[in-house]
Amino acid sequence: MDRTEYNLIFYEDTRGYSETYEFIELLQDKAIQGDKTSKTLINSIFRKLDHLKRNGTRDGLPDFEFFSGRKYPLCQIRVKHPTGFFRFFICIWNQDTYVILNYFAKKQNKTPKSEIERAERLMADFIERNGGKVT
Repeated sequence: MDRTEYNLIFYEDTRGYSETYEFIELLQDKAIQGDKTSKTLINSIFRKLDHLKRNGTRDGLPDFEFFSGRKYPLCQIRVKHPTGFFRFFICIWNQDTYVILNYFAKKQNKTPKSEIERAERLMADFIERNGGKVT
């Protein structure tokens, strides 16, 4: 079956800064320096991002969790790691691109409302500055 690969881009603020990208860069640097915890986490994140690029979110749980009833079609990538649970909010844009919005370390069963609202604010800002549409 021939599938189109999705594009992945990181949300950047007006200065070109991406908190999520910086987090991943920091993990990579620590992994290169020999930190085993960072290495296993960054490898898990890269596996999930590669899966997203190749297949989108069609597989659903447990890797991708959707949030219905929101202004934007938000989804979170779920990364389980021995040090905890990490979540990355994403949103589809212009049919073939996922915008990686924000991340957080999950400390409770339910996703914090503040993190969902933050992802929505970032996506609204992204669309305002870049145009296009969510699908």
